Amino acid sequence: MFAIKELFESNSIRVFPFSVKSKKNLPNKWKKYFISSVTSDNAVYFHEYRKDFKTVVKILDRTFYSPEGFVKARRFAGIVKPDLVYSLHFLNKMSPSIIDGFKSLGLPVVVRLSDFGIICPQAHLFHGDSTCEKCINGSFFNAVRQRCIKNSTVGSLVKALAWTFHKFTGSISRVDAFVSPSWFTIQKYVEAGYPKERFYHIPTFMDVANITPQYSNNGYILYFGRLVKEKGVHVLLEAYRKIPRPKPKLVVIGIIYRSDYSKKLVKQYSGEVTFLNFMPKDQLGQYIRHAMFVVVPSIWYDNLPNVVLEAYAYGKGVIASRHGSFTDLVQELQSGLLFKPGNVDDLSEKLTWAIDHSDRMIEMGKYAREYVEKYHSPEKHYEKLMGLFRTVT
Repeated sequence: MFAIKELFESNSIRVFPFSVKSKKNLPNKWKKYFISSVTSDNAVYFHEYRKDFKTVVKILDRTFYSPEGFVKARRFAGIVKPDLVYSLHFLNKMSPSIIDGFKSLGLPVVVRLSDFGIICPQAHLFHGDSTCEKCINGSFFNAVRQRCIKNSTVGSLVKALAWTFHKFTGSISRVDAFVSPSWFTIQKYVEAGYPKERFYHIPTFMDVANITPQYSNNGYILYFGRLVKEKGVHVLLEAYRKIPRPKPKLVVIGIIYRSDYSKKLVKQYSGEVTFLNFMPKDQLGQYIRHAMFVVVPSIWYDNLPNVVLEAYAYGKGVIASRHGSFTDLVQELQSGLLFKPGNVDDLSEKLTWAIDHSDRMIEMGKYAREYVEKYHSPEKHYEKLMGLFRTVT
């Protein structure tokens, strides 16, 4: 959000932020118009919420239809009088009601898709250990049968009822256009019944002006990102274990000890792999800069993850899963390698090849840098986004 705000303002476009009240927000003069926080303690993530009666009521309010969201969206738009609304996220913390609040004043609304949350109650098209598309052409109540939300029947039922409600009330259908960074994501929404003509493919941008690529390395393999099952970190660790010794060090950077999954990984592999907690951007950049290459072993359909663009910006080739957005984003043997999702043996073979062909990986890193400069520049993103805005206003 801050990046797109800066991009607009650098092109003399006025931006009025509308969000949720929080003590963690940066100072801004519009905060008094924001929607109240779901919790009284300003927690950000669901697992941090204090599950008291008031919080549960607000969760239901935001999940179904928030009158506060409608009123405050309409009031804010009436005050700032924008030409258009561009929503980066409205589910869970806000409400689909904000769409109706803005539309009640005749404003065009464009929504950027960060995940599959509108067609999948769980948002990731992922269940258990693999991808799942049962709700795309079927009922949202598949999520209840599988207990997709926090492994809870009640939580899954609430989500399924909410999205069935939104489907019939039509709040989402009143969105004028959807922006997706991935062709694959567009395909899944069209399969779910959304009209293709309302989707626009505008890839995420990466400002590389202040990032100097480095094609030499300090001889280690790098993973950075969330330590969760759908990211396939366990697949990478097992594939790395199968590489014959001697082999380069594997560095894994993520938030450690937040979940049982991450705790288990650290306990099981800490003697073989270097685990580091997530760190400030500048420090993380140094780790990317000195890596041999970056691995993105996602099992779920990642919607054009920034980690790939960041790796490219530093001149690093990427080994990623052969599905979702990666088949467009990673050009095999040009900017990286692809392996069968979740397949330990295939990933192990790709890792071994990359280690044995370090010169080729350096060339891929050079191509990757050129690719991100050409196709993911702020200028190209702004041009495409403004072209869309002119279409709907």
